Amino acid sequence: MNIINICDNAICSRGYNYYKKGQVKSVNKINDNMYNAIVSGSEEYNVQIDLTNVKKCKCSCRYKKGICKHIIATIFEILPNEVYLYEEMLKSMIKDRNSFEKGNKRKYNQVYKKAVDYVNSLTEQEVRHELILEIISRDYYSKYNFDREEEFEVLDDIDEDIIEMLENENSLPKLSEFIYAFETIDDEDTWIDIRTCEVYHRYYFECEDMDEDAIDEFLNDDSIIALPSRYDLNVYNDMIAFIDIIEDKEIQNKLYKSVNGKGAFRRFENDITYYDLREQWFDFKDNRLKEKVIDWLKVNNIDFVNDYDD
Repeated sequence: MNIINICDNAICSRGYNYYKKGQVKSVNKINDNMYNAIVSGSEEYNVQIDLTNVKKCKCSCRYKKGICKHIIATIFEILPNEVYLYEEMLKSMIKDRNSFEKGNKRKYNQVYKKAVDYVNSLTEQEVRHELILEIISRDYYSKYNFDREEEFEVLDDIDEDIIEMLENENSLPKLSEFIYAFETIDDEDTWIDIRTCEVYHRYYFECEDMDEDAIDEFLNDDSIIALPSRYDLNVYNDMIAFIDIIEDKEIQNKLYKSVNGKGAFRRFENDITYYDLREQWFDFKDNRLKEKVIDWLKVNNIDFVNDYDD
C-alpha cells in the first residue's frame, strides 16, 4: 500500500503521531480487509477501514477533505509493515537533515572565523566603513530592484556620441531636483553637483575609500558646491512664521508657548497634530523651502528650470 501515497504529508505525520501515542484504542477485525476501530482525539472517533479500497474508509470526525489522521493511525495499527516503511523513510530523512545541518554548521564556523580574522585586521575607521556598507545593503539595495538591464538594452545600439548629445539637450537641472537635494541635508557636511543634482554626504568619501588629497581634488571641481547646513535652513524660524499667520488667536498663543524652550520641535509637532494643522504646516514648510532654494540658486548664479507652477 505504502501509506504515504494515500494522503498528504501532514495528515500522514499526524496519523503516525496518534499511532505512536497509543490513541488507537481498539481494533475489531471483521474480515481480512475490513476493520472497525475507536481512535481517541479531542473525543472518541469511530473508524471503518476497507483495505480493498482505502478511499472507502470512513471516520466520524469532521474532516471531509479525504483520508483523515484517525484513519491513518488505524492503518498503522493494522499493518505493521506500513509502520516499518514509514519509519525507514523518517530515519533516512532525519539522517539527511542532520548531515545537512552539520555541514551547514561547519561552513558557518569557517565563514565566522574568516569574518573574525578580517574584522580584527581592520582599523576602527575601516570597521565603520564596512558597517555603513552593510546598512546600505540592508536598508537600501534590498528594498529596490535595480535589475532593469533589459529595459535599457535599446541604448546599447545607439552611438555614444548620440547618447551624449541627447543627454546634453535641455540639461539644465530642475528646481524640484534641488529641493529634493535640500531635503537630504543632514548634520554632516553636504555637497551637490550642480550639473546632475547628485548629493554627496561626508560618508560618501568613506564608502569610496578616498584619501584627503582625493577628497580635496573632488571638492575643488567647479561643479561641486557645498549645500547649506541644517542649522542654516533654520526650521525654527519657519515654525514661528507659520504661527504668525494662524487666525485663531487662542491656538496661535498656545503654539507660541509650545515653541519656547527645550523640546520645542516635539511640542510643536504634538500641538499641530492636536489642532489638525499638520497638512497646512507641511504645505507652508514646503513653500518656505522652495523660496530658500531659489534664493540659494540665485546667490550662487546657478541656472535651473523652474518645473513648479507659480
